[in-house]
Amino acid sequence: LNLLPVLPEDSMLHSASLIHASGTFVLPFWLRGGKTVILPGFSPDTFLAAIEQYRVTSINLVPTMIQMLLEHPDIDKRDTSSLQRIIYGASPMPRAVIDRAIARFGQDKFWQYYGQTEVPLCIAVLRPEDHHGDLLSACGRPAADVEIQLLNDGVPAKQGEPGEIVVRAPMTVAGYFNAPTLTADTFKPEGWVHTRDVGIF
Repeated sequence: LNLLPVLPEDSMLHSASLIHASGTFVLPFWLRGGKTVILPGFSPDTFLAAIEQYRVTSINLVPTMIQMLLEHPDIDKRDTSSLQRIIYGASPMPRAVIDRAIARFGQDKFWQYYGQTEVPLCIAVLRPEDHHGDLLSACGRPAADVEIQLLNDGVPAKQGEPGEIVVRAPMTVAGYFNAPTLTADTFKPEGWVHTRDVGIF
């Protein structure tokens, strides 16, 4: 429910590490009959050429990569008409970059995922219909299988006030390897994970 409605004719282009967020999409694509195209690294020229060559429908990039694509001199010479979904995350998206990207590719293509290694892949999702106005500074709505609280010194933050994001979800990791103190500080017995990120509802 939090990922994409993959069809057999879909293909996803990977140039980021497959041991992190990009790799999370490989199995859903395969299970639904889609195709995975893997590049050895990220180069804007090679990436744009691969979109054109393999008729790629989905890509997953960090904001810096999107900016590099937009600044490539051949961006308007390459056929990117097959692209249906542009997924991004891993760091804050500058407003100027997302505005420019939406103007180039269309609002309906953009998905932002907010998560962390301890709670992969998504804590929250900013779907295409929410890519407008002030919502562009948000990380999205809570994912379908995730509970989120914002805490100030252990007390729930009031609406509109910042607080530490704590998460409870079925896909959280069990703890840190050989780090019992850090595990105890981060993972609570009732299932809440302290992200150390700050957010506002």
